[in-house]
Parts: sequence; C-alpha cells; structure tokens
Amino acid sequence: MLNAAKVFSFFFHPLLMTSFGILLIFSSGINLWNLTFEQKRAIFLIIFSGTFLLPICFIPLFLLFRMIGSVQMNSLKERLLPLFFTLVVYFFTYLLIYDFLPEPIFLFMKGVVVSVAVVFLVSTVWKISAHMVGIGGLAGLVLSLSFTYSVNLFAILVPVILVAGLTGFSRIELKAHNPRQVYSGFLAGAAIMIMVFYIF
Repeated sequence: MLNAAKVFSFFFHPLLMTSFGILLIFSSGINLWNLTFEQKRAIFLIIFSGTFLLPICFIPLFLLFRMIGSVQMNSLKERLLPLFFTLVVYFFTYLLIYDFLPEPIFLFMKGVVVSVAVVFLVSTVWKISAHMVGIGGLAGLVLSLSFTYSVNLFAILVPVILVAGLTGFSRIELKAHNPRQVYSGFLAGAAIMIMVFYIF
C-alpha cells in the first residue's frame, strides 16, 4: 500500500499539474485561436520547462546547501524557500508568454500563479497539501472550461476526481498530511481556479 501511495505522490506531484492542465486544455475541443501543432508544442515546452524542469533542477542545490533536509520537505520551515522560488519562477514564466496565450491558457496560468502564492502564504502558518491544491486546480479547470465555453468534459472530470481521491488517500497514507489538510487543499485549488475564470 505504501509503495502505491508513493507512486501516486510521484506521478501527481504538484509541479506536474500545470503541464497536465495545459494538455487538458489542448484536448478539450475549445477554440484556441486555431493554434498549429508546432505552436501548441512551443507553448507546452515553455510552460513545462518553467513550471517543472527549472524548479526540479534546483532541489539538489537546496539539498547540497542544507536548505532542506529531504526531497519530501516535511516541515513547514523546509517548504518555504522552495515554495517562494517556485512562485517566482511560475510568475516569470507567466509574464514571459501571457501576451501570446489564448484566453483559456492565460486564465489557467493566472490561476496557477495565484494558487502557488496561496500555498506559500498558508504554509507560513499551516501545512496545506500542495498536491491537493494542484489536483483541485485541475478539477476547477475542468468545471470552468465546461461552463465558460459550453463543452462537455464529464469524461475528463470523472478521472480527475478519481485521481484526486487516490492522491489524497496516498498523502494521508504516507503521513505527509492529515485529512483536513488534504480536503482544504483540494477545495482551495478548485475554488481559486473557478474564481479566476469567473472574475478575470
């Protein structure tokens, strides 16, 4: 059971959620300015590099200089520096490409940056689940796309909710979070994404 929980925590790491969200938007069938395959690939590679590869590459440096004790970053104190760095990188990735993004991707990226900022601020006092904020953001994205652009994404929403449940269970099983931290993370991620789509 623990091995399965580790697998889910790895494959649905919060740093991967932005890339999953971009792929979800590309497969949703909504209008994206008739982007070519090459344009979609360029957008994905820039976002994947800025929201996953760059933050991951700095983790060995954090370990080397003993800024964090382990990759898991179990304590609140250990989480703050990587979260702040992630927020800065995400924000500059967003600034780099926002002029060239179709509205759904633009709004999603804005929601991602706000979500990371909220996780950072909350983590100064409480250990909210970043995994669940990420997967909650995906659920909020599916709902927002469905209602805003009148597309039926039920076939995508069901697996997202299933993955959210399994990921949440995995975080509890690994004793990384308690149920309250898991539930609040999912609800916060979904609520932030929905509000960004409807407010902006």
